[in-house]
Parts: sequence; structure tokens; C-alpha cells
Amino acid sequence: QRLQYRNDGGSSIGGLTNGNFYYVKVINASTIQLAATSALFAIDLDPSIASGRLHSLHPAFIPSAAVNNVADTIDLGYEHGFTTSQSIVYETHGGGSIGGLADGGVYNVIVIDPTRIALASSVEDADKGASRFFNPVKAVSALGSDGTIDLGINHGFVDGDRVIYSAGTGTALSPLVEGAKYFVIKVDAQKVRLASTNGGAAITNFTVSTANGEFHSLRGDVKIDLTNATSTGDSHTFRSNVRVDLDPTATTRTGHTLRLAVDSSTASGLAHAFGRAFNPTTAITDSKIELGYTHGFTTGQKVVYSNGEGQREAPIQTADEWLAPRSFRRTGAEC
Repeated sequence: QRLQYRNDGGSSIGGLTNGNFYYVKVINASTIQLAATSALFAIDLDPSIASGRLHSLHPAFIPSAAVNNVADTIDLGYEHGFTTSQSIVYETHGGGSIGGLADGGVYNVIVIDPTRIALASSVEDADKGASRFFNPVKAVSALGSDGTIDLGINHGFVDGDRVIYSAGTGTALSPLVEGAKYFVIKVDAQKVRLASTNGGAAITNFTVSTANGEFHSLRGDVKIDLTNATSTGDSHTFRSNVRVDLDPTATTRTGHTLRLAVDSSTASGLAHAFGRAFNPTTAITDSKIELGYTHGFTTGQKVVYSNGEGQREAPIQTADEWLAPRSFRRTGAEC
């Protein structure tokens, strides 16, 4: 199996390159080695030159083996951990794209099971693509004559949405047909009727007595149609889309800021603080630290040093307390 290594902005582990793919050599259930080729000669890794705490390995998949052209699903071959409606980015890494998708495109997940997903074009579509389960005996027995199905939840459907009916492992609720597509007539937030055509008359007179099974369902027909006929390559990946699209043209005024959202309700202690970072390579001269901002310290005040998980400056130790002498300067002038 191939994995993509990412250092998330830190310094890479010695022997690895950020963004490159490597082959897995399994040692045991929790230990692996990495190799540059399928010959699986293990790479010598040097963690001493790495920095940062969010290094990660992302499994790749081969479209020809992963894509189900009929069900429009992708079996990633590992437990993906995605949630329905989650925004993800598809990347081919030089291969040909899966039909229906574009390299670098952003899509929304419809979870099928722990290893399989389908994709939708929006959060709303992905949410509708999740199954709404119902038990025919409870959902339609009292209302079956007019074709109303009480899904028992806020279904999110609107008039004209196309849905797919399934009886699960049970027997279909006649006259509905397993796997058939119908159009929603919204009754209220929890109830719907179904029509065979968009805008057509509601299907009525359900035969509840011949239906069995407790997990009948309706789900939106929103999956993106997929085909692996045009795809190439063996290193396709999905990753979480954590960026927010920003539109500066809609803003007014200047002086916009970002600030931390803090919750004081669970805090204790009397010496909380927020620190600002500095680069020791450029900030330290003649044992003086040029912080580059008005620090507000007073001579003799205690401060706490943190290396931010990088290489510490000898002889200072992470989280040691130090007295602030006059050699801490504020924007060039001594305190």
C-alpha cells in the first residue's frame, strides 16, 4: 500500500520529503516501515531533525479497484473516519481523474460504511443522501390510504426531490419497488408522500400487511455519477478540506482582527498567559532578545520560556521561569 507523508508545516523527518508517496512494510499491528519503491527496502529515518507535532501518513487508493461504477461508491480500503456532509479534497497526484470528479475538486461525503463513501456536490445534497429509515407498520399503518410516510425525523426534503426507496432486508411496501426512484411531495417537516413523476399524483393505498422488516428507507438521489474508465494512476487520495473560502470584496472598513475564543468556566489558577512567538535565529544578538513588539515587561518580572516544540536555545529549558533583565528590549530600546 502507498502512503503520502505530510509534515503539516514542520520540518520533515530525515529520509522523507513532504508530499511524497512511500510504500508500507508492515512490522506488526501498530508498527510499520516505509520504503521508496515496491522492493520494500526500508528507509533510514532520522527524527532528530524533524519539528512539529502534526506529521501524518495518508493512504492512497487505486481507482480501478476502488470505484464501483454501478453504486457510485468508492471503497478506500481503510477506515476513513469521515462523516456525512464533511468537505474533502480529491487529488490524483498526476494520474487521470475518476470520471465525474476533478483533480483538486472539493466534494461532500456520504458515508456508506467505515471504508466506503459516495460523494455529493454540496453539504445539503450530502445530508439528503443519508438514508432516512422507517418501519412501515409504525410509519404508514394509520395513514397508508393517502400515501403519507412518517419518517419520524426532520427529513430535510423539499417538493420535487428525487429519492430512492429500499426495503433493506425486508419485503417492499407495495406498490413501492425496491431500488426505484420517486419524487417527494412534502407534507411537513417529518412526513412525505411519493410520486412516480415530478409534480405527479401521490402514490396511495400502501399494502402494509405484505411488507416486513424494520429498516425500510428513503435517501436522496444525489450521489455524483462515478466511472473509473478514464482514471489512471495508483496514488489518488482524499483529504479533509479545512480551508474556509474568503471573499475580501464583501468586506468594509479596516482593522479586522482574529482572536482566540476562550472559555473561562473550566479554568483554574492565577497565572494564565498568552505568548507571542519569536525566531531565535534573527531575534538574539549579544544575549539580547529583540522581540519585535512592545512587550510590556518590567525589569525583574518572571517570564516562562517555551520553544514551541522546536530546538531549545541553550542554556534555557522549555517552561523554565526566568527573571526579565534589562536585556529584553522593546522595539530596539532597552527597558
